[in-house]
Amino acid sequence: RLAQAAGRKFVQLPGDLDARVFKLPSKLTVRPAAGTFGVCDFEADEDEYDCSVAFFNRCRLSVAERRSLYESHVLPYVRKEIWGSCKGGGEHSVTLHFRNG
Repeated sequence: RLAQAAGRKFVQLPGDLDARVFKLPSKLTVRPAAGTFGVCDFEADEDEYDCSVAFFNRCRLSVAERRSLYESHVLPYVRKEIWGSCKGGGEHSVTLHFRNG
């Protein structure tokens, strides 16, 4: 989202992303934001902006905005074989997704 708000056309990706899950180019094309998604309400975890990485800095986003970004910028790069690699837990199961960060 920061790249969209800054008007960037590309984002350079780190080389250590899991190639078993993603098939990513070295430079990711940033698609323009639609509607009000083009505005960035900036927030940082620390007192100042960290210019070395954008990990602790972000635009405040709603769930709908995050979902839109994931669908347009992440999902197209998930390897096709990943989608069918896990079996669901069944009708009476609950799946919890945990993440650190």
